[in-house]
Parts: sequence; C-alpha cells; structure tokens
Amino acid sequence: MAVNVGNTRTTVALVGDGPPRAGWRLASERRRTADEYAALLGRAMAALGPTPADVEGVAVACVVPPLADVWREVSLRLFDRPAWLYGDGGWYGIEARLDMPLALVGADRLCNAVAARALIGAPVLVVDVGTATTLDVVGPDGRFAGGAIAPGPDTAAQGLAEAAPHLVRAERPPADGSVLGREAGKALAAGLAWGTAAAVDALVRRARRQPGLEHAPVVATGGGADALARLAESVDRVEPWLTHLGLALAARSRPGAP
Repeated sequence: MAVNVGNTRTTVALVGDGPPRAGWRLASERRRTADEYAALLGRAMAALGPTPADVEGVAVACVVPPLADVWREVSLRLFDRPAWLYGDGGWYGIEARLDMPLALVGADRLCNAVAARALIGAPVLVVDVGTATTLDVVGPDGRFAGGAIAPGPDTAAQGLAEAAPHLVRAERPPADGSVLGREAGKALAAGLAWGTAAAVDALVRRARRQPGLEHAPVVATGGGADALARLAESVDRVEPWLTHLGLALAARSRPGAP
C-alpha cells in the first residue's frame, strides 16, 4: 500500500505487479487521529474488496511532518506492520545532481522521478499539479536533476482571495475554451486554468533548452493533471498514480528489501 500525504490531500493506492489500483483520497487533516484515519481507510478497503491481510507492506511519502507519526500508527493498527516512511531521507533508488542533500527534496517529487524513469525511461520531465505545481527533471543519465516549483491553481486562488477579498469565488472556466470570462468568477477561473497551462508550457520549453533534454517527454500527475492535459500543449501523458508507483518502487529497492 502506497500512501502519499500531501499538504492538502492524502491519496492511497494498492500497488502490485501492474498499475496502481483501488485508490482512495482523503483530506490531509492535521487534527485527525490515527484511529480516525485507520477507520476511514478500513471502511474504504471494505467497500472495494482488499483486506488488510492482502497488504504485504506499507510505504508512506509525507511532506506534512505532524502526520508522519500518525501514519506510522495507522500502519501498525490496521496492518500490524511498521510503515516505510519517506520524507526525511531514505533510499529511493535514484541518484541526483543537486546542490542540496537529497533528504531536503520533497518525497513526492523523488517518487515521481523514480516512477517516470521506470515507465518512460530517461530523460523525462514530470509535472505534478497539486498544492504546488512542480516540474522535475530526470536527466539523460537517469539521475534526478532538480526542477521548478510554483503555486498550484487552488493555492493561487487562495492567495488571491486573501490579497483581494472583494473578488468572487472562481467558477468553471468558459465552456468554449476562451480565456475571456464575461463574469468575474469565470474570468478568475480562466486565468487560473490557462495561466497554469501557460506556465507549465513555458517551464517545459526552458527545460528543453538544456543539453540532452531537447526531446524529453512530459508526464503529468496530481489532482489537476487531467485538467492541465486538456489545456497545456506540452503534456504527452497523464499518470494519476505516478507518485504511488514510485513510492512502491522505492520501498522495494531499499537495502534489505525482499
């Protein structure tokens, strides 16, 4: 079982020999106890079929430090086994060319890189649309080479709401695909949607100026990946459970793993 604990939501998937399956999404509530998370996950599993006995291991990627211990406890209570926790270091099975320790890179970004390299090869560019919109690079040598981080669409909308409280809530973008909204809510939605797509396309163009990345394919993941793929010109493929696949691959490649 692969658990990706993000700042806004927590996503869970069962990963076997094939693509991730039986996925669930929960809000990343810092006040929720291990008992509450275990009960929610247990009910979701009961509704969809797999039992705790079907789970051979639990890997958790966590970028919310207060929730790391909570998910350790969830693993013990629900599956009677300790979780392999990623987020403060650990072995991912990928080397890096960075000016910072690998332990300081978000676990989700590294898991994305591991999975994209396994699915597509190297080089490859990964776009993740969630609380943040990230572009990460696996270079021609197969090593993680860093990337760019920008606000995600929902985060940008929250920032605008705080800075300009007179603005109305964003609605759906104009149905005709226009960037011109005739109502304030549609104008805001169009700006967020098309602005994110344009930013991703620009980041990809600049990344491809680097030697060896000229023709690197782009895979998108995260909660906003499908919407992005409809608007951005640079996205070649969408993999909604990419992070979870990378998390499972990292756990299986750790020293001493069976």
